[in-house]
Amino acid sequence: PGHGVGRMRRALEAQGYETRKIVLATLTAVPADCALVISASPRTTFLPAESAALRQYLQQGGSAFFMFDLGFVLEPGLASLVEELGVRPEQKVVVDPLSHYSTDPEMVAVGGYDPHPITKPLSMTFFPGVRPLMPLQPAAGIQPTGLLASSRDSYARSVPPVESRQIRLQAAQANRAQQPEAPGRRLLGVAVEGELAGGSKPFRAVIIGDGDFASNSFFPYMSNSD
Repeated sequence: PGHGVGRMRRALEAQGYETRKIVLATLTAVPADCALVISASPRTTFLPAESAALRQYLQQGGSAFFMFDLGFVLEPGLASLVEELGVRPEQKVVVDPLSHYSTDPEMVAVGGYDPHPITKPLSMTFFPGVRPLMPLQPAAGIQPTGLLASSRDSYARSVPPVESRQIRLQAAQANRAQQPEAPGRRLLGVAVEGELAGGSKPFRAVIIGDGDFASNSFFPYMSNSD
């Protein structure tokens, strides 16, 4: 229950939004009256048709908020869409010895933000087990803007995907997986605007490499709800 997003849903409803769950696997498209699609910590890899429906939705000028936890494996169509938006969620966890919540360096705390209307009202937030977003060259006509990043002392540590954890790894592979990268700021969230190829209207999207920050367990703490 702590990983649910009921508190976030109630907060949105308190601001006048109507929320409802959609199951894209049973639909041919995102409902036309949907103003914003929130993909909050999905656990199961999407079907190709679900990824195609999200692409079509953005091509038609939709808005999306993608919160992709470390354990979520992107279906190739969805991965391609996200890369066109200018980032690639990595199979790594960010460790921040300088800026973290409580005593856990994997609960990355963010107190300063890149300039953007979304981040103006924010103070400190924290992101448990956040994955970094590798910046890429976006598709033509698309503009990504960084929203938040870890501190200069942070580093990323590779984490085997779920299916690899179920088999015994060779010692050399395990050692390679544990070697951290050089310290430096890691991009954790971006806002994206523009028009996708084949689209008819400009879209907006936000991508964050974590969903736990908005879960019931962590939603009330610091500025996470904001």
